[in-house]
Amino acid sequence: MHTHTAHAHGPCQVTDNLRELLLCEGSDNAQLYSEEERSELLWRCFEHVCLGGPCCQHEVCALCVYVNARTQVCVCVCACVCCV
Repeated sequence: MHTHTAHAHGPCQVTDNLRELLLCEGSDNAQLYSEEERSELLWRCFEHVCLGGPCCQHEVCALCVYVNARTQVCVCVCACVCCV
């Protein structure tokens, strides 16, 4: 993942391409995902895991941390749905 010179976007620091994609509509990578894709639950969960909470570690630049967290969230959601 390419590292940027850090700059603030609201309360968040934009330090890499992933955060830039999630926070800045003018990102070079913004066209990779449609508005419909960005409105999906999985996208919103991924966005929250990447930008905030205990899983948000700016010094960790490995996407696998986010993918593993997303997988755990999906498993929990599926378990809750199955129990209903």
